Amino acid sequence: MRDYVILTDSGCDLDKEVRKKYGIDYVKLPIFIDETESFSDLDWEEFSPEQYYAWMREGKKPRSSQINPSVYEEVFLSYLKKDLDVICFALAGALSGSVNSARIARDVVLENNKEAKIIVIDSKISSLGQGFLLIEAANKKAEGFTIDALADYIENERYNYHQVGSVLDLVYLKRAGRISGPAAVMGKIINLKPIVISDVNGANFSSQKVIGRKVSIKTSLDYVARHIINPTEQVVGIVHADCYAEALEIKEALLAKFHVKDVYINWVDPAIGASVGPGMFGIYFKGDRRK
Repeated sequence: MRDYVILTDSGCDLDKEVRKKYGIDYVKLPIFIDETESFSDLDWEEFSPEQYYAWMREGKKPRSSQINPSVYEEVFLSYLKKDLDVICFALAGALSGSVNSARIARDVVLENNKEAKIIVIDSKISSLGQGFLLIEAANKKAEGFTIDALADYIENERYNYHQVGSVLDLVYLKRAGRISGPAAVMGKIINLKPIVISDVNGANFSSQKVIGRKVSIKTSLDYVARHIINPTEQVVGIVHADCYAEALEIKEALLAKFHVKDVYINWVDPAIGASVGPGMFGIYFKGDRRK
């Protein structure tokens, strides 16, 4: 039986140390900063996260794009040449077309490599929800799961990961086409904060709207309280777009209120950051099944 590798994209928001520990490779989502092409690098080698979010505050308007199928083809083939199959976990298809790019590349590659196996899975979530799903997949692989058994397991398990959080300024959601101009203006006037969760397809969904930053944090923690399962046995994730002090506050609340096993904090990657803007925070955990 052939061995296999776990592949993903930069929507997973896992740092280099974690990716190395669990043997996770990734493909970078393209981004454009003032029409100059760059990539969503999880290691921030081209520019720092502080610089990136400072640019956005200064008025630069980065935008993300989907991965070209040819990029996936090249990566898939590089592993097949090593006699390795591939299971690829992509950023939610409700947010990005990259999962379809991976499927197109899979079909092209397998046409001439019929003995190989490439499985593409829509993670149905993004950021550390996707990242934690990858870690669980790596642990199951270490336990001896075949590639097919792992695919079956993850396709069910992906609905148990949750996202909740909010943004600081609605203008970035407007630029990304997520809300209308009038809604962004009115929201800014009254300091409106959407509480954003991941729906069953992985799309970002505003479950409610509150007034003020502190209330948005409290409401997000209330969501965690309603949905988390076995908190003392799990690591909860926080991503932030240059609001580390508030991420630490949320971490302390998670430890004090839910006694979670640990809290992992990381930056929002450039591709997702382009849509949510500086000041966004998100909490990711395992809980009851998303509906």
